[in-house]
Amino acid sequence: MLLNFFIEKLTEEHYPGIQLKKCINFHGMPNGCSKCKDLCPERAITFKSGKIMFDENMCNRCGICKAVCPTQAITVKGLGEENILRTIKDKDNIIFSCSKKNGVGTLKLSCLNGFHSELLAALFILFKDKKFYFNLSRCNDCQISNNSCVFQSSLNIAVDFVKLLEINPQYEIINNEEDLCDLSNENISRRELFSLLKKESSYLAAQTADTIIGSKDNQVSIRRILLKSIEEIEGSHEKAEYDNLPFFGFWNVNNNCDGCGFCQSICLGGAWKVEKKEEKVRVFHNSGKCYNCGICANLCSKKAIIKGTFSVDALKSYTIKYEKNLIVCSICKKKFVPSSEDKKYCTICEKKEALRATISKI
Repeated sequence: MLLNFFIEKLTEEHYPGIQLKKCINFHGMPNGCSKCKDLCPERAITFKSGKIMFDENMCNRCGICKAVCPTQAITVKGLGEENILRTIKDKDNIIFSCSKKNGVGTLKLSCLNGFHSELLAALFILFKDKKFYFNLSRCNDCQISNNSCVFQSSLNIAVDFVKLLEINPQYEIINNEEDLCDLSNENISRRELFSLLKKESSYLAAQTADTIIGSKDNQVSIRRILLKSIEEIEGSHEKAEYDNLPFFGFWNVNNNCDGCGFCQSICLGGAWKVEKKEEKVRVFHNSGKCYNCGICANLCSKKAIIKGTFSVDALKSYTIKYEKNLIVCSICKKKFVPSSEDKKYCTICEKKEALRATISKI
């Protein structure tokens, strides 16, 4: 009975899901975001009352929606990412291919168009001494590829990112499978064969456990993998500043800030943190948690959030962006951030006083 349960878990179909609080449309951003809907090759995604709806009867589980989501709000299990992360170290020749078309390869995803750019960048960093091959030979007659060029775009972004970190990725696009014959048919000894089978069986057991137990969101955290890979880089890049750095957002706070905490409450990645203690208000930002969606800057009523300096060092932890002394309101006695030195009332009491003055004149 237990074996049957394991088999069912490993073979069941997994369709896209959405973490609503991480979706840009959740907070009603002007113009919103429709990348997943626009690029879905099967038109399996629709919007209803601002929410994303997935049609499981139309979905082919290619993973494109997950790959293009700017805040990684879409989750799709079973794309092959877990297998890549578990086995890539043991591969002499890293050949990525599509399992839908049964292409030749040593590592397979459901569809290469579902290869997330952040995961690509992380692999280029972690295995910078290896060469990657991407088998696109069977993409020409594939409906998914004909309707989407997501993989090439993701690859370009990943390459640009790692080059900024002074890493030159080694990769090759394969359009003819005959070029892979010498790479994919590796000769292995009897001992190596049993070792390989043992590793595969161990992976199968681990995958089963992962499926049943799961992580917090039952997904591989691509952002966490990328950040971990950046930590492994040795060199002086941490203090370097950039005009632009893909994937992450770098923000500062100006003196318009009143410490209301609205940015913290709406941030999709938990990048903002506001603390009020020791007679001060402090605003922190963690670029490693920021998806650069711009919701905080667009919706801040005080227009207090502005673009900051791009640096790898800012990805590590929360850094202070704003600090100001709190004063006590003369009326309600609550602490608040004054907009000027002569400010005596908090915003709420100020409005009440203005309303009383207006009524008294009637």
